[in-house]
Amino acid sequence: MKNSFNNKIILKTAAFISDLLPRGFVSILIVLLLGQISFAQATTKQEKQLIQEELLKFEAFVVKAKEHGATHVRITDNIPHAFWQFDTKGDPYPAWFIHQPSLLKIFPPARLKPYMNMEYAEKIAAIFEARCKILRHHGLKAFYFATEPALLPEKFFIDNPKLRGPRVDHPNRSKVARFAPCVDHPEVLAMYREAMRILKKRCPEIEIFNLFTSDSGSGFCWTHGLYAGRNGNSNCEHRPMEDRVAGFMITLQEAASDQRRRPARLGQHHPHLGVLRHILSSR
Repeated sequence: MKNSFNNKIILKTAAFISDLLPRGFVSILIVLLLGQISFAQATTKQEKQLIQEELLKFEAFVVKAKEHGATHVRITDNIPHAFWQFDTKGDPYPAWFIHQPSLLKIFPPARLKPYMNMEYAEKIAAIFEARCKILRHHGLKAFYFATEPALLPEKFFIDNPKLRGPRVDHPNRSKVARFAPCVDHPEVLAMYREAMRILKKRCPEIEIFNLFTSDSGSGFCWTHGLYAGRNGNSNCEHRPMEDRVAGFMITLQEAASDQRRRPARLGQHHPHLGVLRHILSSR
């Protein structure tokens, strides 16, 4: 099979970082990345077939998981990559986040739809719905993993400058600065609230959310964990970090709970501090 566009991107990305890492490590990296090709080498017709095949594999996994006592299964693994986010020629950084199903990109509120690839969003949302249907059939619940607050297209911030949050790309691995929204702003929280409600309406089986909050194109304003150093919206610079994180998590918690009686559980995964779980009870 000939290399697809996806594999070319993978090889270019590996070549770009070859000057930053030991040669042997880069070789291993290429092998590992090329192993993730189930969706990467697909035409549109092949992709549809692969999606169906993946659903069969997913159901087989669900059956095994239930036999071993599992109660929740992660539904966000192995999805088609969002190549539309390679929006800058020669910039490899999207390779670090195109496989992450950000809430605002997969379940965008009306305000964000003009900036998103809605064909891709609907395709991924439909996959999640199908996986939840399988879980429902087998009496299990779903687990959703994402990087949040995730970066948004630059055009959105040009049109809405007051909502621009921290720079979240890695300066040594990117050619352009990329920014996440400022979750201290009520309008951003409103967008997340709407996205969560859309997600929960379509996928009510999701009960657990685990968020990777300071890597792979995501981050909070003014945290020390940002690759570009502490930065963010000047309007929120002096707000305590605990209030920022709690405000964001509680917004998602309340939006998720609006769609069901049993509140969803939210976890924050911080790569520099290990795993910090915030189990938020209903308020």
